[in-house]
Amino acid sequence: MSGSSKLAERATDIDIRDAVLEKFQILLCTDWNGYEERLDFYECRFNSAVALLRLTARRDVYAAAKRLEPLESETEPGEPSPALEKALLRLSAAAAPKGDDFIYRSELLCAISTLPPKEKGVIELMLWGYQFDSKNDKEQTIAKKLGCTEKTARNRRDSAYLKLRAVLGDAEENT
Repeated sequence: MSGSSKLAERATDIDIRDAVLEKFQILLCTDWNGYEERLDFYECRFNSAVALLRLTARRDVYAAAKRLEPLESETEPGEPSPALEKALLRLSAAAAPKGDDFIYRSELLCAISTLPPKEKGVIELMLWGYQFDSKNDKEQTIAKKLGCTEKTARNRRDSAYLKLRAVLGDAEENT
């Protein structure tokens, strides 16, 4: 920090420290209400116990920070990056977070239902978490489920994306 000999703390270090203190405080408060057996470890080996808490908190904080990293840019025009596809699948699999636009989501689902059956099948399989390709031959992929090649499945996806963009773009202009 400027003007002092003290080094500035990183935000992740502060988050880790806060997580450790919060967990320890919860343990102490539960011990206040009644005997908490997990605190015996702290009485015998305090430094080791706090180190374990710090290790757990570090893992959780870095995992949370990793989820907030920006996606990589697309390398080939028209082809979404693998990171974008994974993010789409995680979003569709997870419950809708607060603030998620319900109207847009319902318009998107309605637009998907109007797609031709082959394109609709690809999008639905993507939403269910199927991948286009897999290193494991036994794992089900979109191409195997639809009985076509991987390139055909990707072309159907691209065609569906274009149609969805056109439909949803018109819907946004009308509102």
